[in-house]
Amino acid sequence: MDEKSKERIKQMLDDEGLLHLFTKSSFDEMDMDGSGYIDRAELANLLHKAARDFGERAPTDDEVRGEFAQLDRNHDEKITYDEFTVLMTDMLKRWVDLM
Repeated sequence: MDEKSKERIKQMLDDEGLLHLFTKSSFDEMDMDGSGYIDRAELANLLHKAARDFGERAPTDDEVRGEFAQLDRNHDEKITYDEFTVLMTDMLKRWVDLM
């Protein structure tokens, strides 16, 4: 990523409103059935699509289960918006640190 992208991510991390818009639209896109949470099948679809888009191998069922377990912090078999927001914020911070 270039310096301009890095600055946009930093701005989003510093502005709760922008961060909310980004995380909410991303969450809603992944919540394919509109249930208000991301289930394992939706996460699997997302991971398989990302693998296709990036020319990578599709994740195994065990890898999907592992990813889901990491994201589902309260172990209720659902990824809530709050859990997703923590993930996205952490991911954006790591991207900025890597740039």
